[in-house]
Amino acid sequence: MRNIVLGLALSFACLAAQAADPATTRLESLLADLKSWKAEFQQEVDSGAAKRQKPVSGTFYLQRPGKFRWETTAPYHQQLVSDGKSLWTYDLDLEQVTVQALDTGLGGTPASLLSSADSALSRDFDVALVAGGEPDQEIFELQPKGESGLYSQLMLLFKAGKLAEMAVVNAMGQRTLVRFSATEENAKLDAGLFQFTAPEGVDLIDSRKRR
Repeated sequence: MRNIVLGLALSFACLAAQAADPATTRLESLLADLKSWKAEFQQEVDSGAAKRQKPVSGTFYLQRPGKFRWETTAPYHQQLVSDGKSLWTYDLDLEQVTVQALDTGLGGTPASLLSSADSALSRDFDVALVAGGEPDQEIFELQPKGESGLYSQLMLLFKAGKLAEMAVVNAMGQRTLVRFSATEENAKLDAGLFQFTAPEGVDLIDSRKRR
């Protein structure tokens, strides 16, 4: 009986080892090092040769798990703030705030992917390590396993183990490229960065009340 139990245990261990995808394991390892993160970014959206939009710049703050602040400063002003439970979107020019429950299944925003718990990555994405690039580069292609209304593909580029670029392709084929610079890893960040209070006088749309 003991031999049967031992044999089953070894079989399950072999199956688990086979299921551990090397690309997913490597990406989880890289993201696990990002306990907190601050970076400047420039974002470009390309919907086709004649539909290229003006670049957007801003600052990205990350506190894993679940907390982030994505703040654009030019050419328009917008803030996306997550406290780990809710996601606030504040359009300063329109004086409008929307708030929704944070999608812990990673279906919300690419920022939620970077701030998520490690276990969610293998659960929600098929990950492949793309060949090519410079010797110190690693490029990961992520395909959502389920239906995602926001994007159909993600690409993450690391240079010397540091996140440098992120590309997002939505269901309509629109491609968004984000380049990061002036990065600071695992620095102590002010907890207030991940808290949001709607300013007086703005329109507030709270979808959490409908859940």
